Amino acid sequence: MLREEVGRFLKIAKRIVRDDPEPWIWKPREDPGNPGAGRPPRYVARSMAVLCLSKVYSRNSFRWIDGFLRNNESIRRELGFVNRCPSYEAIRRAMLHLDESYLRNLNRRVIAELEETSAQSHHRFHWRRTKIFDRWLSNPTDRSKDIAKLHAAVDDRGAAHSIAITDGTTSDTILLPYLLNDIDAHMGVVRADRGYLFKDNVQCIEDLGLMNGTAPKCYSKMLSCGRPAWRHMMFMFRKDPEPFLKEYNQQRRIEAFFSKFKRRFGPVKSRIGAMLRKEVWVKILILNILVAASEQVEMGLRVAR
Repeated sequence: MLREEVGRFLKIAKRIVRDDPEPWIWKPREDPGNPGAGRPPRYVARSMAVLCLSKVYSRNSFRWIDGFLRNNESIRRELGFVNRCPSYEAIRRAMLHLDESYLRNLNRRVIAELEETSAQSHHRFHWRRTKIFDRWLSNPTDRSKDIAKLHAAVDDRGAAHSIAITDGTTSDTILLPYLLNDIDAHMGVVRADRGYLFKDNVQCIEDLGLMNGTAPKCYSKMLSCGRPAWRHMMFMFRKDPEPFLKEYNQQRRIEAFFSKFKRRFGPVKSRIGAMLRKEVWVKILILNILVAASEQVEMGLRVAR
């Protein structure tokens, strides 16, 4: 079972990396017209990108990955390393080259494959439902370290479409429009945590043609302050609160996503802003690849090479 999961993961990872442009240039040359400037790279950037994703997927050290590749010729050839095996230092340097924008593009390709899979399986939902919640990435009781919050937009399948990372003092209400605008897939219902409940956010959801599945707070007032969507939501909630509560009680799906994130990868180790975002994006991408693989297996589709 584990070997089949690893095989499906490698196939999808190689396909999305192969269809995307080169993730980086190993040695950018000051004079492009001089072909002899610097030593040529030893390894293909796409193969190193797949190897970096495999390293995070395996949850092992760089030295362990180095020894594993040297002792498994079939895996080494499948990753594209025929004549030479990269050292652990080369893998570490390649991990530093992964850019956040490149990881975002890979994640969009995985989401596109998920949408194609759902279209082939005639899913009954025409619009993807998106829930947005936040959780602490580090221990909130340890005040000696910086605290970061992970905001994620996750669909019913458990795939994260967009994320945002903020410090512990940033308000949650300003993040919802950013997360919604970063989603390329079809959406139908937005089930957000009540921390995102804000008059401007409710109006933004209605302007995008989406349905609001967030139940108002018990002390929320009817006063709209020029936001008609807020008044309409409060009127419908007071008239019949059951549909709102039914949608809002689906938060167990986003709880399952964060639980899977923490159980598989443990705490986030990076503390620097850029490295922290990169680490989270790599782990989110790996979880989405696993979701895509399980969806294809469930629908009886063969994972193409």
